[in-house]
Amino acid sequence: MPKNIEFTETDLDMLSQATGRIAAILSPDGRLDNIGRRLNKLTKGAVVRLTQDPEFEKRKSGEVITLAYPAGLQAKAIDLV
Repeated sequence: MPKNIEFTETDLDMLSQATGRIAAILSPDGRLDNIGRRLNKLTKGAVVRLTQDPEFEKRKSGEVITLAYPAGLQAKAIDLV
Protein backbone atom coordinates (compact mmCIF):
# COMPACT_ATOMS: atom_id res chain seq x y z
CA MET A 1 0.00 0.00 0.00
CA PRO A 2 1.44 3.39 -0.96
CA LYS A 3 2.43 5.80 1.76
CA ASN A 4 0.61 9.07 2.19
CA ILE A 5 2.51 11.89 0.53
CA GLU A 6 2.27 15.32 2.07
CA PHE A 7 2.96 18.45 0.04
CA THR A 8 3.62 21.66 1.91
CA GLU A 9 4.75 25.14 0.98
CA THR A 10 8.52 25.29 1.05
CA ASP A 11 10.00 27.14 4.00
CA LEU A 12 13.61 27.75 2.99
CA ASP A 13 14.61 28.44 6.59
CA MET A 14 13.35 25.01 7.69
CA LEU A 15 15.05 22.89 5.00
CA SER A 16 17.97 22.11 7.30
CA GLN A 17 15.56 20.70 9.90
CA ALA A 18 13.40 18.66 7.51
CA THR A 19 13.40 14.91 8.09
CA GLY A 20 12.58 12.10 5.68
CA ARG A 21 13.18 12.96 2.02
CA ILE A 22 13.39 16.32 0.31
CA ALA A 23 12.44 16.49 -3.37
CA ALA A 24 13.67 19.31 -5.61
CA ILE A 25 13.47 19.92 -9.34
CA LEU A 26 16.57 20.89 -11.30
CA SER A 27 16.44 22.58 -14.68
CA PRO A 28 18.00 20.58 -17.53
CA ASP A 29 20.83 23.12 -17.79
CA GLY A 30 21.62 22.78 -14.08
CA ARG A 31 20.53 26.28 -13.05
CA LEU A 32 19.30 26.36 -9.47
CA ASP A 33 16.13 28.00 -8.19
CA ASN A 34 15.76 29.31 -4.61
CA ILE A 35 15.30 25.81 -3.19
CA GLY A 36 18.24 24.42 -5.16
CA ARG A 37 20.49 27.28 -4.06
CA ARG A 38 19.53 26.80 -0.41
CA LEU A 39 20.07 23.03 -0.60
CA ASN A 40 23.41 23.63 -2.30
CA LYS A 41 24.48 26.03 0.45
CA LEU A 42 23.39 23.64 3.21
CA THR A 43 25.20 20.69 1.59
CA LYS A 44 28.36 22.75 1.03
CA GLY A 45 28.12 22.65 -2.77
CA ALA A 46 26.98 19.06 -3.35
CA VAL A 47 24.11 20.08 -5.64
CA VAL A 48 26.32 22.21 -7.91
CA ARG A 49 28.98 19.48 -8.01
CA LEU A 50 26.29 17.08 -9.19
CA THR A 51 25.15 19.44 -11.97
CA GLN A 52 28.76 19.96 -13.11
CA ASP A 53 29.38 16.24 -13.52
CA PRO A 54 29.52 15.35 -17.25
CA GLU A 55 27.05 12.51 -16.56
CA PHE A 56 24.39 15.06 -15.48
CA GLU A 57 23.81 16.22 -19.07
CA LYS A 58 23.29 12.61 -20.20
CA ARG A 59 20.34 12.07 -17.86
CA LYS A 60 16.82 12.06 -19.23
CA SER A 61 14.21 14.54 -18.07
CA GLY A 62 12.37 13.11 -15.08
CA GLU A 63 15.20 10.87 -13.85
CA VAL A 64 15.78 11.01 -10.11
CA ILE A 65 19.23 11.48 -8.62
CA THR A 66 19.37 10.74 -4.90
CA LEU A 67 21.86 12.23 -2.50
CA ALA A 68 21.65 9.92 0.52
CA TYR A 69 22.26 11.27 4.02
CA PRO A 70 23.36 14.71 2.80
CA ALA A 71 25.78 16.57 5.05
CA GLY A 72 24.29 19.69 6.58
CA LEU A 73 20.74 18.31 6.64
CA GLN A 74 18.72 16.07 8.91
CA ALA A 75 16.91 14.56 5.93
CA LYS A 76 17.65 10.98 4.92
CA ALA A 77 17.94 11.98 1.27
CA ILE A 78 17.52 14.67 -1.33
CA ASP A 79 15.79 13.47 -4.49
CA LEU A 80 16.74 15.73 -7.39
CA VAL A 81 14.56 15.46 -10.49
